[in-house]
Amino acid sequence: MRISDATATRLRCIAATLSILLLGCQNDARIPLKLGYVPVGDSAPLYVAVKAGIFRDNGLDVELIEVAEGPLIIAGAVKGDLDGGSAGIAPILNALGRDAPIRIVGDGGHIVDRPRPPVALVTLSSSPYRTLRDLAGKKIAITGPRTIEDALVSVAAQNAGLERGSITFVPVPQESKIPVLLRGDVQAALLVEPYVSEALKEHPIRVMLSAQQMIPDFQQALIFFTEDTLAKKKPAVERFLRSYEAALDYIARDPDYAKTAISERLKRKLSPDLIRSLSLLGWDKTPNVERMRRTQDVLRRLNVAAWPGDIGTKVVRGSP
Repeated sequence: MRISDATATRLRCIAATLSILLLGCQNDARIPLKLGYVPVGDSAPLYVAVKAGIFRDNGLDVELIEVAEGPLIIAGAVKGDLDGGSAGIAPILNALGRDAPIRIVGDGGHIVDRPRPPVALVTLSSSPYRTLRDLAGKKIAITGPRTIEDALVSVAAQNAGLERGSITFVPVPQESKIPVLLRGDVQAALLVEPYVSEALKEHPIRVMLSAQQMIPDFQQALIFFTEDTLAKKKPAVERFLRSYEAALDYIARDPDYAKTAISERLKRKLSPDLIRSLSLLGWDKTPNVERMRRTQDVLRRLNVAAWPGDIGTKVVRGSP
């Protein structure tokens, strides 16, 4: 059956329209990524990128998976359950020492000098302990051994002339540190935001030492992907990096938005005044390899992370 020229023209138009619609659907299809994070303020850029729709606008479907600690995030990624995530520098170095197939792609947070420290060693306001030296033979709550928290307190103890073994470290989850300190089960605790601000504003607790006083300008956390993700999901990684940079710009413009994102992600019922008082870490758009190396040297000296390699060789973005 012969069709008319007019009908043929209409069919071509319909075909062209369908082609455009199908292409648009393909372009709108977001690439999935599963990223692990520890529920603290370090990962604020990830929270902001989800809350503000930055990942979505860059063609990503990012699922943030809450994990109790950095080593478990790395283990999940190596197993294939996660594409990567945010983890402390100490667990990452220890994983690299076991030849874990991971690579560093971003700054997951570093310490900056703030009026209210984002990381601090605290004690009760009524406590007789005024300096770290006063805590010889006492108990300090940290997340766990061979972590950046272990390193912070250990360096401060050395600077105070104490042997590392003269202080008892008690592993306590971040959200439980304030209760155990208030009960008197420990005499001090190493807190990170939002728990620092919560402790200082809502409880009879004071700062003994800020993290900046313990190890100045140290690298706290890093963003990593597995080698498999970098090889098989290159477009997704590129979109992630663009999104992460955009989230950092967003935080610079509106830090209160980031503080609200922290509160919402951690499901903490914080008052508006407390949310505004939160202290943010610093995040560089390009990983600062020299800062990472300085932090690695401290961790290696304390045997918190003994890997002898150069962390700069594991960064896939930024020049070592």
